[in-house]
Amino acid sequence: MPIVFEFLPFSMFHRKHLPVVESTNDWLKKKLEEGTIENNLLIFTQNQTKGRGQFDRQWHMEPDLDLAFSFFIEVPKVGENFLPAIHSMTVCLALHNTFDRLGIPALIKWPNDLLAHGKKISGILLESILSGKKIYLINGIGINLNSARKDKQSNYPSISVKDIICRDVLAEDFIDVFEESFKFFYSIYNRDDHATILSAYEKNMYKLGEVIALKELKNNQILLSKIKCVDAQGRLIVEHEESLKSFHSGEVKWLM
Repeated sequence: MPIVFEFLPFSMFHRKHLPVVESTNDWLKKKLEEGTIENNLLIFTQNQTKGRGQFDRQWHMEPDLDLAFSFFIEVPKVGENFLPAIHSMTVCLALHNTFDRLGIPALIKWPNDLLAHGKKISGILLESILSGKKIYLINGIGINLNSARKDKQSNYPSISVKDIICRDVLAEDFIDVFEESFKFFYSIYNRDDHATILSAYEKNMYKLGEVIALKELKNNQILLSKIKCVDAQGRLIVEHEESLKSFHSGEVKWLM
């Protein structure tokens, strides 16, 4: 039997189910361009045929088993108070809390993947669009939900919710848990309490304080570096040869 959760009746998002879609993020971007989108719209599907991750990497999901959803938020343009990285961390923390409430010990792999038992269980794609005085945020999330992944061999091993808890979870029940978690962390984000978001993100980081191998993409140099923290711009701060270095997402690659 699927796990069922009960929550307060207040809903932050207006939900729309799509039986099949190429990309939930692209669907929302098209509606935004057409001017036919409503604020706080969340769309979800279990059949996404051309899912995207960061840097246009492919996101694969098992039809009718896994989950993809994207939600749209319109925010005022508030100068330096708007930091896309802090927003992305807020979404990561909401997902981390969602897995925690499901009994799954997840960690955040910088910048925006969620790992459980060292394997990928979820990924986030945040896209921001500036138009006039408004910033439009499209947040895409892929969840390995009910597929069997733990026995599959790949260069980047993944795992599903069902692999861990040995039960199916309904897509909308997962979104219910996420929405409750997101409301909590988004209230902190809306107070511009960047320090609390940063602290919570760092506390739940994968390999924090450990030495890892990073490949610097501009010169293919391999760096053995100790993960120290992240900053409000989303840069990874590491210690390498007794000095601190910082990297934006896309400047380095983890060597697992």
